[in-house]
Amino acid sequence: MGMEISKRLKISACIVRAGIILYAFYRSPFFKQGGSDFWTAVVFFLLYVVITDSLFFLNNRAGVSLVFVLDSLFCAAFILFWNLSLLPLLLLPGITAGFSLSRIFTFIWVNPFLQIGVFLFFHSPYTVFSSPAYRPLFSEIILVNGVGIFLAYGVFQTLKEHEQNKGLLDLIQIGQQMGSSLNYEKVSSLLMNVLISMFDAHTYGFYVLEERESEKMAVLRGIHSPYHQLFLDFAPDMKGSLFSQVLSQKKIKNVPDLRGIQDRLLPSVKTFRGALVCPICFEEEVLGLIFLVSSSINAYSAEQESLLTLLSNQFAVTLKNILLYQKTAVMAITDSLTGLYTHGYFQDQLIKQITDHKYQNKPLSVIILDVDHFKVVNDNYGHPQGDYILSQMAGLIKNNVRPQDLVCRYGGDEFVLIALGLDRISSSVYAERVRKSVEDYVFVVGGKTAKITISAGVSSFPESAQTAKDLIECSDKALYEAKHRGRNRVVYV
Repeated sequence: MGMEISKRLKISACIVRAGIILYAFYRSPFFKQGGSDFWTAVVFFLLYVVITDSLFFLNNRAGVSLVFVLDSLFCAAFILFWNLSLLPLLLLPGITAGFSLSRIFTFIWVNPFLQIGVFLFFHSPYTVFSSPAYRPLFSEIILVNGVGIFLAYGVFQTLKEHEQNKGLLDLIQIGQQMGSSLNYEKVSSLLMNVLISMFDAHTYGFYVLEERESEKMAVLRGIHSPYHQLFLDFAPDMKGSLFSQVLSQKKIKNVPDLRGIQDRLLPSVKTFRGALVCPICFEEEVLGLIFLVSSSINAYSAEQESLLTLLSNQFAVTLKNILLYQKTAVMAITDSLTGLYTHGYFQDQLIKQITDHKYQNKPLSVIILDVDHFKVVNDNYGHPQGDYILSQMAGLIKNNVRPQDLVCRYGGDEFVLIALGLDRISSSVYAERVRKSVEDYVFVVGGKTAKITISAGVSSFPESAQTAKDLIECSDKALYEAKHRGRNRVVYV
């Protein structure tokens, strides 16, 4: 469904006009009579219709002008064959109209000028069609063709209004579909399908602003283009780009022609011409942007700007709901003090990981870490400083484990680590590395430095236990043994 709406309307208008002309020929009393002169006229008029109607499908002023020059030369050649005196009448209007009028109004106004010239030609006493018997035929064709132009324009306007109304109804249905889902991938796929079906382009895409390592980035979340590998994530405050300009100004941008524009983000592709870039805004907050790139200049009208803005606003509401849902979901499984996952999330993930590793025939380990003499820290420095120590400890542990492993707050001054793919010996070495990093770290407590250590208990699946419950009990026993032996050490079972 990627055909642009206006193209369908243009085709309909041209079909109506051509049909009226052919019907005029069919009604002619000379239809059965035939003859070389008659069929020469038929061929002439068919070519005339094809050339003038092709104007509707051009997208730049130079092309429009070229069509009218060719159209005028064609008519001129026809006149030269029979009558030289009408050359200026047909040549000049075609050339000047191509430079001065828009495509639609040129289609409406220039055709009558050419038709008048043809009408006068057929009524000239010096042509092969000067016989009075032919005049009713060509008079009827010229007049019906002229009426056909305005009928076609009426059909064009009616269909245009119908398509606009249909587009609004489609937007309502799209909004309902988007609003009924909080699945990011599903909504993103729906948006891309809607863009492809409603707009004519060879590149469609959208960016969403996301937090990446404490920095905001515009992340490419949807792309449909033969040049998809050239579109990259970027910082919203980047200068010298149409995308960053749209994000900062919060306004839609319609660029007629990208040629000659130096852009730091848009790929330099020879076929890139017209572009339409629309911000995704929820109230005053910018969430991202949608972009379309066409191979034609002046590709997007004011109506299409409005349509994309409406679609963007609907997507913004859905996107905001999804982001709020994701934030709430993360908060539900995140410990507010340390920023680590909660005890409940650990329990759920351990069961899941044991099932997965059993199926893959791989080991995993559970490492429980406990801060040594933490009660002394609270007694000496107070609970607020104790909380600060736990926050520092969580960051230190997280910085010394692998990205694929899961670090959680087990409760109080205890932390737990799921080490994926490590057996009992490997995970013990792994836990020792974490313990040593804590021992070497200098903590700041109440304006003073302090040395704090941890003890660790390690158990592994399937060596130590087969279930999540038994695995936790084994790690807990190993931790108790580490404390019994004097703390600041790793023990495994």
